[in-house]
Amino acid sequence: MAIGRIVKVAGPLVVAEGLSDAKMYDVVRVGKERLVGEVIVLDGDLASIQVYEETAGLGPGDPVEGTGEPLSVELGPGLIGSIYDGIQRPLEAIQKRWGAYIRRGVEAAALNRAAKWHFTPTVKKGDTVGEGDIIGTVQETTLVVQKIMVPPGISGVLEEIRSGEFTVEETVAIVKDAQGKRHELTLMQRWPVRKARPYREKLPSEELLTTGQRILDTLFPIAKGGTACVPGPFGSGKCVVGETPVLLATGEIVPIAQLYQRAATKLGEKMLLSHEGGNEWIVEGPDLPEIFTLSEHGFERAKPALLYKAIAPVTVRIRTRGGRIAETTLQHEYHVVGPDWQVRRVPAGSLKVGDRVVVPRQVRLECPSPMRISAFHLLADEGSVYVADPHVLQLCAEALAKLQREGRWAELGISPSALYGYRAGRNLPSVPACKSILEHAGIRTDELPLRAITSKTSDKHIQVPEYFTEELAEFLGLVSSDGTIDYDYVGLRNTDPAVLARFDELGEKLFGIEPMVCEHGEDHRFSSRALARFIGKLLGVTPGQSRKSAHAVHPPIMIAPQELVRAYLRGYFHGDGSISKREIYFPTVSEPMALGLAWLLVRLGIIYRIERRAGPTGSMHYRVVIPGKEYCQRFLEIIRPLPQARRTARASA
Repeated sequence: MAIGRIVKVAGPLVVAEGLSDAKMYDVVRVGKERLVGEVIVLDGDLASIQVYEETAGLGPGDPVEGTGEPLSVELGPGLIGSIYDGIQRPLEAIQKRWGAYIRRGVEAAALNRAAKWHFTPTVKKGDTVGEGDIIGTVQETTLVVQKIMVPPGISGVLEEIRSGEFTVEETVAIVKDAQGKRHELTLMQRWPVRKARPYREKLPSEELLTTGQRILDTLFPIAKGGTACVPGPFGSGKCVVGETPVLLATGEIVPIAQLYQRAATKLGEKMLLSHEGGNEWIVEGPDLPEIFTLSEHGFERAKPALLYKAIAPVTVRIRTRGGRIAETTLQHEYHVVGPDWQVRRVPAGSLKVGDRVVVPRQVRLECPSPMRISAFHLLADEGSVYVADPHVLQLCAEALAKLQREGRWAELGISPSALYGYRAGRNLPSVPACKSILEHAGIRTDELPLRAITSKTSDKHIQVPEYFTEELAEFLGLVSSDGTIDYDYVGLRNTDPAVLARFDELGEKLFGIEPMVCEHGEDHRFSSRALARFIGKLLGVTPGQSRKSAHAVHPPIMIAPQELVRAYLRGYFHGDGSISKREIYFPTVSEPMALGLAWLLVRLGIIYRIERRAGPTGSMHYRVVIPGKEYCQRFLEIIRPLPQARRTARASA
């Protein structure tokens, strides 16, 4: 190529002479440092050049070399995950070779020439191909499949195509055109930046992409299929730490790290990017659990598209006077009320002790009503609990008769003698066995009521509630407060006779069995192994696990209608709550239980604080406190006083 010389320098504009073969928008190399420039004006023998780097030190007489090519970019595998400057110089590669400061005139290939990519052909030798046809694919990342296409201006018959590992410069296919000319195709194409990429048809964007964030959807709307930029470093509000609790649509509160691990174990995780700062992974699929999320309509159920995990370099842990704890990155912003009562967004790294952070006072949910209890699902793995519902037993016998006629008894994995006993009514099937028999016969059990159960060592038949009611929620609150779920009984210890009488009345009404009195009248029990298993499943506690029966609020209560929330808190308060002139508090040794109780108070719009202190053995103790006479009175009005019980328990022998 011709080499000219500089005749004038005016900032980024350089005028050169002697570039006789230069064309408009050709790339040239300016000066001894070979700075990148582009011809923008041609006037006779003079070429005006836009230099894309600092021109200090250039002067008349310095050389200018033409390349004969327009300013172009390299398109191919390796683009995703790379960081470039405005003329597609790879900044990470430059940093590794020359350090953090980019020297003038440095040159580096935009796509890694050493990296090999697995090319999978989608056409075969002898096929006729034309410009834009896909001849194969490269799995560039776990999410991105790079489609290798025939470049514009080339068409003909595939003379050769290969599969395997290739660099972006190696030939993967050869096309012979109608004139007999052979064109070698690689994984990479060079494309002039000022020339539009060809397309067959441009599809219109007709549907709005709704993010659920009101500020984005209102001020920065975007159509599906459009282009958007989501800026921000780690911790700018896009991510939360692993201990952050997430409320699932089932009512379960799960740390997001545990939620991610559950999904990764079930669906598998994919590495999104790998870089010096750490790795990034995602889990995606249709089976991700529903969660509650904040939208323009309030808190509502939503299905996440994917779960994302990465490593944040620094986090800040804050604690409010009310006992709320949050851990975020330095850049994460909080809404803070200033001395002028104006709400401002303040990064976590700029928060000071004494700042007033805005938190929710009340959360309203759209709750299912009525809430059905699926006993078959709840007791699906309880082989010691037996079906005592006459209607279900009749269905089971009919299902066995059908399976026997079809010769399918062996599918059940149950001994023939046991099946004959079930069919004849001599033996009661366990809940798992009955569930298996019914489902093999095509009878769905997810909504089939199971109204009576029993245990192998007892002839007591326990009524099973079909729906969550206020009475059941209150009973669960009493058991959660200071109750016991042992292997063969559900009990409550309390010094208040009215509370014990209410426990007896609710249990007898709900389950149809009589309570017993133990240990000087302060310990009342419902003796039934089947009931212990049922209540244990409701509260997520293994019978006999510990004296404290509940370690967390029962998930369905977390998302239940307000009347059930009130009933549960009424039971918990009367079982283990305390009241003074200016505060009400609930003690517990379980942090999940404390957080669950706090959430229920937010559901009712009751202000609270959480107190934490270490016990004599070093274990943590928690108190959920309702402060102030106003909120104490409001709480008592919401939960209503304890009803007068009509009977007391009988004494045990």
